[in-house]
Amino acid sequence: MSTEDLQQAFQCVRDEVSLLDFLDLLATDAFVSEGQPAAADGRRGEWTSQSISQFLAAAHAWAEDSNFGLYPGPKPSNPWQQFAMLLWAGRSQE
Repeated sequence: MSTEDLQQAFQCVRDEVSLLDFLDLLATDAFVSEGQPAAADGRRGEWTSQSISQFLAAAHAWAEDSNFGLYPGPKPSNPWQQFAMLLWAGRSQE
C-alpha cells in the first residue's frame, strides 16, 4: 500500500462504510510503519506518532490548531471526512 492509496481512501470518505475502509488502510499503514527503523527525528515512515497517546495528542493538537480543519481550510462539510481528517492528523501532526 502506498501513501497515494491512503490519500485516495481519505478523499473518498463520505459515510460510515468509506470511513471504515479508510480506517482499515490507516491501521495497515501504521502496522507497516512499526516494522521500519526509526529515523533521526523519530518518524517511522510517514508516522510521527509511535504510541496511542502520541496519536491522540497529535490529533487533538491538530483539531485545536486548525479549528478542526477550518485553517488552512477548507473545512470539510461532511462530518465523516472531518473525522477522517482528525485521524489523518494523528498520523503525522507534530
